Amino acid sequence: MASAHASMNGSSILDDNVPLSDPWITRKSRRPPPPSVVTGHLTSRQELRTRRNTVTFILQLGEALCLPRQTVSTSIIFFHRFFSRQSFATHSRYDVSVACTFLASKVDETPRKVASVVLQSHMLLERINNSTSSVITSEAAPATLDLKSEEFLELKDRILILERVVLQTLSFDLTVSHAYKPFCDLMSLLKSKYTSGGFVTKGGENVGQQVLAQIGVGVMNDSYGGRVWLGLRGEEIAKCAVMAAVVVKEVEVKGGGSWLEVLDLEREVWEEFVEEFNEMAECGVEEEGEEGGGKEGNL
Repeated sequence: MASAHASMNGSSILDDNVPLSDPWITRKSRRPPPPSVVTGHLTSRQELRTRRNTVTFILQLGEALCLPRQTVSTSIIFFHRFFSRQSFATHSRYDVSVACTFLASKVDETPRKVASVVLQSHMLLERINNSTSSVITSEAAPATLDLKSEEFLELKDRILILERVVLQTLSFDLTVSHAYKPFCDLMSLLKSKYTSGGFVTKGGENVGQQVLAQIGVGVMNDSYGGRVWLGLRGEEIAKCAVMAAVVVKEVEVKGGGSWLEVLDLEREVWEEFVEEFNEMAECGVEEEGEEGGGKEGNL
């Protein structure tokens, strides 16, 4: 295993052609507070919870539009980037998230008609307005919207205008590095090269690759709810997801060494991921004005 570690020095364990520099990636210690926090509109905890609640809306909108997971992930990253420069007090988070979804569908070449996006988002928002919680429930009955009505035309115009605002706020930089492909490549690489005979825990039990993959994918999916994507690149998040899976299952590195070495993962990056992930999990998906613990476990 020592030779495996040495062979990775100075290069990435993955070769996904992702640039090492990204103008949108800023480590948490050097990242300025979000505009909503700077202006005093929200506390940092409230701002983070607002992000999580809205990401839930984007996920459900993506499902209603039958969008691929990568397109939905792109829209979520656009949303996080937008509100790293704009305040929640200035723009409706729901309208912005709809515009981000519409834009992402075009960027990822999975386009949806603006009418479909407006109709589906309107039905989801009606469910929110008819519910006692900011989290969408399936029990609320969807409302219909006449395509010739003034309400529809106003909503359509608002989304199209906001799409331009999003583009301008993002400086027309729509490049996104996702974590799913690097994660799959990394799991395959570890299985074939660095864990011959399978993954084994400290107690000597075998752990299937599928079990680790399920944990890692769950961690990646949850990471979209917070500010993790403002501080780490997709490849780094993929490595952290694998790291989280082997830590949770207490998988040992065969031949000695550490998983940080095997994954070519900087300790600073891993610690930042854990800090951001736990901070997000502790906020939970709740009413913006409420305090309370999260519903998910920490790493």
